[in-house]
Amino acid sequence: MACAVTALPDGTEVLVCGGTGPGWTFWAILLSAVVALFSVAASRVATKRRAAIDLIVRSESGAFQESRAVFKDVLANGVLLNLLNPRSAEDFSRRRSVQELLNHYELVAISIRENIVDENIMKLYQRRSVIDYWDDAKEIVTEARRLTENDNIFHNFEWLAERWRLKPNVDSGPTYVAGKVFSELFGF
Repeated sequence: MACAVTALPDGTEVLVCGGTGPGWTFWAILLSAVVALFSVAASRVATKRRAAIDLIVRSESGAFQESRAVFKDVLANGVLLNLLNPRSAEDFSRRRSVQELLNHYELVAISIRENIVDENIMKLYQRRSVIDYWDDAKEIVTEARRLTENDNIFHNFEWLAERWRLKPNVDSGPTYVAGKVFSELFGF
């Protein structure tokens, strides 16, 4: 490593040292690459957390709350299955509200399955809702699958409800956060 004294514009002198040769360059490049990779991984974790918060905020909107109320109403009145064959404008409106609710939870499940949102944040906030709404909707989903001969209808929603039913605890703590950054970095 070579060092030299250099004068600054204000007259002060500073000692400037710099590496020369291939060894110094290699380590500087390697360190820069490692820092860049960890920055990208940390950014991805933050982005997933933000996406989770956005989904939660959406689930608190007035329109979504209305869909929840309609779902609970048709469930309490025992007319949920009637929505598969709506006969009136009111039935079509109720069906649309129920579809909005089910589509929301399907979107949450797909986002988790595809590693787009932070599962733990969603689980902390919506675990009970996901399981309860799946249990309540299972009958209409099963019938819709039978009628259409399509077993993929809301299968991600079902997957998530069963996943969270079997593993109720949320991962947390510094080890968890470091693991998230590490998994983002190496893709597993």
